[in-house]
Amino acid sequence: MRNKYFIIILIALLALPLITVQAANEVTFSQDTTLDMVSPDTNVTVLASSIVDSLTTGDSSITVTISTGGLLQLRSTGRYIMSASSVDADITNACTDSYYDLTVTPRSSASGASFVVTVSSTTCTVPGSSPGGSSSSSSSSSSSSSSSSSTTTTTTDTTGTTTTTVTTPAPTTTETATETTGKTTAETSTVAETKKVSATPGVPATDSSGKVTIEQQAADAAAVASGDVSQVIATMGVSRNSTAETNYNKTIVANVIKGAGVTAAVSSTITNFVTYGTPATKVLGAGERGGVVNSYRAAFGKLPATSQEWNDVIKIANGRWPSQTNATAEKRAKTSFKTIYLREANMSNAHDNAAVTVMAYGLRPADRKLNSEKTAIKSFKAIFGSAPTSATNWDAVRAIAYSGATR
Repeated sequence: MRNKYFIIILIALLALPLITVQAANEVTFSQDTTLDMVSPDTNVTVLASSIVDSLTTGDSSITVTISTGGLLQLRSTGRYIMSASSVDADITNACTDSYYDLTVTPRSSASGASFVVTVSSTTCTVPGSSPGGSSSSSSSSSSSSSSSSSTTTTTTDTTGTTTTTVTTPAPTTTETATETTGKTTAETSTVAETKKVSATPGVPATDSSGKVTIEQQAADAAAVASGDVSQVIATMGVSRNSTAETNYNKTIVANVIKGAGVTAAVSSTITNFVTYGTPATKVLGAGERGGVVNSYRAAFGKLPATSQEWNDVIKIANGRWPSQTNATAEKRAKTSFKTIYLREANMSNAHDNAAVTVMAYGLRPADRKLNSEKTAIKSFKAIFGSAPTSATNWDAVRAIAYSGATR
């Protein structure tokens, strides 16, 4: 297998395009970076905005040195379980139907840490979840996961003994409503939908088709737009992580707001969203939540500030049409469509309409297909002569991968 031993050290990083040196003994991954593992035969991704001192891979392990203020985020799209050796740090792991994530953040009381991440050959399971459900855990020694049907708490003690308990979640409030919804296929239709907002922190309410309800999205938006971090973490049922906030503010958020001239309050609000997410966006990583805000900015020429604007951000994250439209963004998308497909977009065709909508507003797919995205990136490079870098570039990649439009 290629790159059996993938070694990252500070001296060599100046030659790597995806990693930038921030300061002595501090390396920030500016983009997602793939590590090629041997046993199991899989890839592990170091997510953008990870900050470490050094990182070395072996056949089935990753050795990491990280200082206080650093952050390591690993993702296995093969859903292989990853575990970190004993370390004075907060460890968060999450299992979804699409990936397994491991995040390590040294505690402020520690001077830093050196540890080994082991990649097992066992894939994670989302107990009691429907397709698209997820489970997550937070803290160095315990974890919890919830779906619409159950809550699973997993606790591991210092001897390595694991105990799992499944309980029934709190009930949700319900009433019936009718909604006109924009779909990722760009078809607009009237749909009878159950009006719900989940009463369980971190668990979104969904309709009969499995989509997060519009009421849940609106509730999420109101919490984020308040600018009150206590409201945001309450919706997620997590503790505040000031270290992660600082790291994301310096990296992901700094890139999103660059040149926008925003107030400290707007920056803080975006940081809250990127760091903690909301029930309707928790399946996205911090980097992708930042990407959704970036897509909103690219589409509307501004960053979200009001509850309505944040509602559009969360709609975009869930593959729904935003309530706003922008003729300039749609015109730009149609130009890109012609470059990609060598013809004008037929807006009466659902696939063409979907491609234009995704490129204009950055709608995210409900279910990611990584092989389709890899193929779409190759197509983008062949068409435009360079790799995707900007928000609009990545929106075009998603359109190629998911819209179904053809030449």
